[in-house]
Amino acid sequence: MLTCDLFELSLTLKQNASGHPVIEFSYYTDLPAGTRIILSCKRTYRDMQDEECVWVGYNAVIFVEPALYGDFNGGSGQIDVVESDQKALALFNEINSSFSSGVKTPVSDDIRVDLTVGARQRLRAFGKNNCELSGQMVECSGGINVVRVSESLTIPMLPELQPIEP
Repeated sequence: MLTCDLFELSLTLKQNASGHPVIEFSYYTDLPAGTRIILSCKRTYRDMQDEECVWVGYNAVIFVEPALYGDFNGGSGQIDVVESDQKALALFNEINSSFSSGVKTPVSDDIRVDLTVGARQRLRAFGKNNCELSGQMVECSGGINVVRVSESLTIPMLPELQPIEP
């Protein structure tokens, strides 16, 4: 049985050499090294039906690294916000190329980074659909035990990357 009582994420806004905003993220957890994590970077907008939609940019699979100092495993990395928004715009344009954009509001300046410990862990200790995973940070979603953490920052989106005129 694996237990997850600790999973924390922190974000810091920096700038790279090109002047792009960069999100530096770090996380630590009591999950074992090698745990598979899905990282995603998202914004939101409203469609023509006034429903909230997700503007998905950077996505990656990362793995919990062993602790170098201290008691907890974790990891860190960077997300170039402009590259993330460019990827989201390209995907949006590809999906919506044959019809109107259907966008009612500009994409939000709020950007959310999610880390999700989902199913399909390569470590057998998790069990099928994480049935051997429990603890304060664990929730059941569709019959699968998962761990999710999110943090947000407000980072203005470049006007030229908006799918509509702001």
